[in-house]
Amino acid sequence: MPQPINTTAHRLLASCFIAVLMATSLCVQAATPNAPVAPVRVVTEQFHGTAVLDPYRYMENLKDPKVRSWLMAQGDLARTTLDKIAVRDTILKRIEALDAQRGDVVRDVVHSGSDAIFYLKRLQGERQFKLMLRQGLQGPERVLVDPEQMARRTGVPHGINYFSPSWTPGIWPTACRRAAQKMHRFMSFR
Repeated sequence: MPQPINTTAHRLLASCFIAVLMATSLCVQAATPNAPVAPVRVVTEQFHGTAVLDPYRYMENLKDPKVRSWLMAQGDLARTTLDKIAVRDTILKRIEALDAQRGDVVRDVVHSGSDAIFYLKRLQGERQFKLMLRQGLQGPERVLVDPEQMARRTGVPHGINYFSPSWTPGIWPTACRRAAQKMHRFMSFR
């Protein structure tokens, strides 16, 4: 028989955990030098008659040596800060152990009126969900969109953040995230 959950003990444990994290964070912040400051370079653009000021537009140019230098300094500071957290390696090992115990993940299952079953699936050890299709519960599983394969082909990271099968037989749209821009893909599963 399962033991009743002691909510008071859980709250106390959660409070202690948060207090330890906050104390660790404050100690790390106190020992961390100031973060590199990005200079302000205001660019003004007009949109529909309204002036829009963007003080960091230049940061979009990743080929600019000053931008790259600032990004590298931020990365170095982050790495130094994370390395100072005493229990980081222990926590990371525990997360990796728990992650290794989980199996495949299936989510966002959509059953269409035509017996087509769409879903996202990520196998254990993979980083991205694939869009899958199965005709009925006993039908063979087909990969419709594989973001990792697309990334290898294009050299650009891909991921599926939304899909919506249309109820028009044979046609469905899916929206994929391609780096910072949206890409719409229309495919037929006939």
